[in-house]
Amino acid sequence: MSTKTIKQRIALVAVSALTAGLFTVVSAPIANATLTVAGAGYGAPNTLVIGTNVNTTGTPALPTSAQLNALVAPVPLTSVGWVANTSAADANSSANSTGTSTTAGVARTGVMQAGGKISFAATSIASAGATSVGLTVVVTGGTIGSLVTTSATVPTSLSGDSKSASIYNTQIVGVNTLAGLITLNGAAGTLATIAAYSGTGIVGDTSRTSGTLIAIWSITIAASDNTGTVNLGESTVTQQPCITYATFSDAKNAFDTLSRCANGRVGVVYVGLKDVYTSAVTGGQLSATATNGAFVNVVGVQTTTAGDNYAATTAFDTTAATSNNYVLVTQPVANVGGSTTVTIMYAGTVVGTKTINFAGDVATVTIMPTSATVIANGVTSTTSASSFGLTVVYQIKDAAGNAISSTPTLTGATGAMLGATLSTSAETTYTIPSSSATANTGYATINHAGGTATTNFGAGTYQIQVLNGAGVAVKSNVYSVTVSSQTTYTFTASFDKASYSAGDFATMTISAKDINGAPMPTGKTMPGLVISVTAGLTVAGAECNSASTFTAGSKTCSFAVGNTAGSYSWAVALTTGTLQAPVTGVVKQADTAVSNAEVLKSIVALIASINKQIAALQKLILKR
Repeated sequence: MSTKTIKQRIALVAVSALTAGLFTVVSAPIANATLTVAGAGYGAPNTLVIGTNVNTTGTPALPTSAQLNALVAPVPLTSVGWVANTSAADANSSANSTGTSTTAGVARTGVMQAGGKISFAATSIASAGATSVGLTVVVTGGTIGSLVTTSATVPTSLSGDSKSASIYNTQIVGVNTLAGLITLNGAAGTLATIAAYSGTGIVGDTSRTSGTLIAIWSITIAASDNTGTVNLGESTVTQQPCITYATFSDAKNAFDTLSRCANGRVGVVYVGLKDVYTSAVTGGQLSATATNGAFVNVVGVQTTTAGDNYAATTAFDTTAATSNNYVLVTQPVANVGGSTTVTIMYAGTVVGTKTINFAGDVATVTIMPTSATVIANGVTSTTSASSFGLTVVYQIKDAAGNAISSTPTLTGATGAMLGATLSTSAETTYTIPSSSATANTGYATINHAGGTATTNFGAGTYQIQVLNGAGVAVKSNVYSVTVSSQTTYTFTASFDKASYSAGDFATMTISAKDINGAPMPTGKTMPGLVISVTAGLTVAGAECNSASTFTAGSKTCSFAVGNTAGSYSWAVALTTGTLQAPVTGVVKQADTAVSNAEVLKSIVALIASINKQIAALQKLILKR
């Protein structure tokens, strides 16, 4: 074989190996190369920086060897086709004018367009030994090129398939720095990765990644750049709680409020637009329109002001969108219940539609029949036991029957209710809710004036009222009550039946009165209550005890009846507040089971009946 033929074959093998990535293209190593120092402009030791800055020339910017070694980066790293950093915030990754740097093995995610290009710079771990620490950058879904180091004398190693670039640990003490250009070649929808490693084990082609991971980026390849295009799945367009004209809103709830706006309030819609990469969409025109005579004001602010509320004077408004925006909406017709449909658009495209409902002015106030009919003398929401709380149940509605949230006051008190007032939400013993637009019901507690005179006990009436928009009081129905002492004087106890069957539920009723013969007030506890029953009666449901309360002077307690026939005795005592002796009694369990003797007697009678019928039949046959 000729020398020429051998050289041709060697060349052929070398080309094949380079194509397959088996061999590497290596610049000639030269001793005493200049290495970068810790804190250099393109990253402290053990850092990967990628060029997330936008490039305007079509080719990502790369520093020269001299620039790469500068303490302050003179050339920002840039990219063509970079879309977004989709990573969550992390202390080991930050973006600045140079690029986005990452360290400590952190994994990051981003989006680039197909065919995009991005520059990078990686620095190795600092070495205190005789040689430098190796450094490798590896890419999938793309290729690496245009390598730059801190000096033209520093050797770099690029794999034959251009997917990994390294500086091996053959240099003097210091920090290796490697920069270059990555070109993505994956199709839209695929994933590319950029990873950097540093370590003393990076010594050759087969050990490029034999080091510690510096950082890794997973890049999703997008067909087009959707940055700045509204994605409703990532955006927030929601109705917030309504506000008064004198207040502000900074609410940014991700869900719509279900409450109807009270009369005279301002509807609020929060608008936070984002693209598919969760970046804020800003700059374009954000507009809103309202129907049925409502006015809108669109403001691009973090927090609204009272002045913004009063500035809603037209049915259409627009502003340049910011990261946080609000649409403020007025009531269509003052003091009248109704609704308006608000259509919100960005750059001419609808991004949200909200129907905001408003209640009208107060038309009716009703004290519900479930309110307490027996009130404790001297009870207050701030000084008495909490069991007396929330004894007034009411509804406030507009002319259309919509529930209104408002806090009433007590008026029109007569008889033993003279001087009584209604509790407010400012009192701390109870949580006193005002009328709820969703539950359609409000609750309050009566504060009774007390007193020991005869007129402070017995029958009385009261009303509650709410002022409408014109300041005119809208009053409720007149509600009749009895005012009684909080001290029990006498009591009775009884079961609903004298006899039960096995498995029945027996109901005991305990009734109590004050010294005047009036029922114990609703909410009055039963201190010293002791209920004793013999075996065969077991408590069913909540047990009656000293913490149980009367409702209009009565309390019911449930028991399950056992299977054993017989008589069950019981006793009830109130050992505190009354000198009355315990009430006792007996109930029976009537056994309805049939005994064996009764069964046998029935069988004998049946046999006798059959015998008689047979005898009669025989006589009939003989006669024939």
